Amino acid sequence: MEATTKEKEQDIKIVTEDLTVLPFTDSVSIQAAQLYHKLRLANQMIEFRDIFIAATCIVNELPIATLNKKALQTYRLIKIC
Repeated sequence: MEATTKEKEQDIKIVTEDLTVLPFTDSVSIQAAQLYHKLRLANQMIEFRDIFIAATCIVNELPIATLNKKALQTYRLIKIC
């Protein structure tokens, strides 16, 4: 994430300072590959970054907030907020 001014940089720091960053682990990468294959076979591909986010949520047993519910709900792969 890039800020174009010092003020915007400070705004970003304020908004993100309490966020927990989850690692992209081997387990997440395996889950992402499995999710990718399920979605591809069903011809319901989503953006690869969204697959990584969904896989991270699945592995960490966290719900996901998304506007792209259709593909993920089809397989009940993840709890959607």
